[in-house]
Parts: sequence; C-alpha cells; structure tokens
Amino acid sequence: VFGFAAPRGRLENGRTLLSTEELACHGLPNLSQTCYVNAVLQSLLTLTPFVEELHKQSQQLYLCPPALPLILLSEVQSCLPSRNWARKKWTLVVFLTSVAGCHAEFRNGTQQDAHEFLSVVLQQLSSVCGEMKSAAAAETLSYTCPVEAHISFQMLNTRQCAGCGHESGRTETYLNLSLVSKDSVSQGLLEYLKAEQLEFKCDCGASESWQRRSFSTLPNVLIVHLQRFEVTPFFTVEKTHEAVSLSTELLLSTNQSAEKVKLVTM
Repeated sequence: VFGFAAPRGRLENGRTLLSTEELACHGLPNLSQTCYVNAVLQSLLTLTPFVEELHKQSQQLYLCPPALPLILLSEVQSCLPSRNWARKKWTLVVFLTSVAGCHAEFRNGTQQDAHEFLSVVLQQLSSVCGEMKSAAAAETLSYTCPVEAHISFQMLNTRQCAGCGHESGRTETYLNLSLVSKDSVSQGLLEYLKAEQLEFKCDCGASESWQRRSFSTLPNVLIVHLQRFEVTPFFTVEKTHEAVSLSTELLLSTNQSAEKVKLVTM
C-alpha cells in the first residue's frame, strides 16, 4: 500500500521507537483462520488520511442504518491500542459477521483470500455513500466517503484502431491495481500500463486495435495487489517464487500531474 502515514512513538537516530507497553497493545486476536482478516484491517487502519476521514464522519455515521460497516470499522480502529483482548475479539466477530451477511464465503471460518476480503470491505464501505449523503443533507450536514476520498481512483482505457487510428475511451473506477509480479513493483506497473494488441472489428475494416491504460485521477493511497500465481501450459495454477523488489517510493502520473507516493504498509 502506497500513501501517507503519520509516525508513531519517538524518533531516535531517524528511527521510530515504540515502548514495550505500546508493542504489547498491537495486534488483533485470531478467531480461527482469520489471519487474512487481521492483515487487511491492520494494513487499512494504518492509512492516516483514510482513518482521519473516518473519524470526521463520526456524527454522520449514526444517521443511516446502512452505515453499520463504517461504524464497526471505526470500532475496530478504536480498540487496536487496547489490552482488552475480549473486547478486540468481540469487535472482530461483529465486524466479520457484518461482512459475511452479504458474502457467504466468509461465514464458514476457513482461510480466505486477503485481497478478495479487502475488495469486499472497500466495496461495502463505498456502496452506502449515496444514502449517507442524503441522510446527512437532511440534517444540514455533509458526508465524505473515506474510500472515495482517499482510495478510489479512475483509470482511462483507450482503444485505438490499428488501421484508421480512430480512438475511443472509457473511464472506470478502481479501488486497487492487480499487477503481474515482475522484478519490481515499478516494472509491474509499467507492464500494466503498456499498450497491448487486441482483436477488434472497426468500421474501417481493420480487425486489430491497440489498448492502453492510464491514470485519470490519482488516489491519496494506492493499494497494489501482486499476482503470485500463474496458469501453467497444463492449465494448472502454480505459485511463483521469484523475489519482487519493493522500492520505498513509486512515481504515479496523469496527463496533468505526477506524484511520488511512499510505501506505507504490506
């Protein structure tokens, strides 16, 4: 995850040091094969802009029943520094039950894919945006969705005919990028944005086109998913074991601007 996070603890020789008491408070209990849940939540809740936006909306969250996932996520964040493991366990159970209410695959207590869980959580949080804005407006308040404000971004997919050069574009909203594993994240991003040839029948008679992707907007936090599995020539799935270099910075650009984002969490 690339973005911005505020340092915790005290600084000494350029390093952030946490006290023994602070270290003892970190972490979430495993509810039986829910390490994927804990990994996602603890990574998500280290994102300073996202968490600050969530706290700003604390009054608005109680105006609309569909905002329950946002309220529960805020509860998880508030109990992170607590030493009360019973409270942490109960908060996690309630949060996971809420997610599983709409997604049955998370009900059976078995190990699941962390990326799929993250995608489901972000979609749930952003899906109530319209209702939240209406409920807030009725009370002369405003509502800003933390996901839309800091994680969501738009990509422009452009297709160009190889014959006549005609271009058409479509803008889509993304919550993360899923990149094929390369030597580095930067190379994976370049590969993702590289133009690719595809079959497409144009009115001019040509049957081939070029398609390329580009950032239309940049998020405060870019979530990158590295694909670590590949399909073999025998149509089986195998995990790749090649090392991927993680740089501390990643350069993102649109037609209007360019920004460097820093690695925050993994």
